[in-house]
Amino acid sequence: MTLLSNTEETRSSVYITQKRYIEHNEVEGTDKTELSQFSTDEPVLKKSKLSKSNKTYPILIRLTDGNSDKSKKQKISTVVQPDALSKFWKEYSSVIKSGVVGLKKTKKSKKKKAAK
Repeated sequence: MTLLSNTEETRSSVYITQKRYIEHNEVEGTDKTELSQFSTDEPVLKKSKLSKSNKTYPILIRLTDGNSDKSKKQKISTVVQPDALSKFWKEYSSVIKSGVVGLKKTKKSKKKKAAK
């Protein structure tokens, strides 16, 4: 979150991405190059193998400043465990709210109000 707090003095953008974090690939199979073993008669995924999972996963959070120069680009990533998500989002929202204080409200012109 230091990337967010450092950028509040200057005009800049911060991009955040999140996705489910899986430590290893759970898909087991043969080499991808051997496509001749698959027949077109049977579906690739059978319905019996598809099941809903109640397992919880950690979330991978990535922050970047969006700088096009790769040598100057700052990147931060962290893994947030499911039990710490509410604490993380509370801290994240407080940082965002502290950066919004300096924003000015845009004034609507009278022409736009009259048109409505």
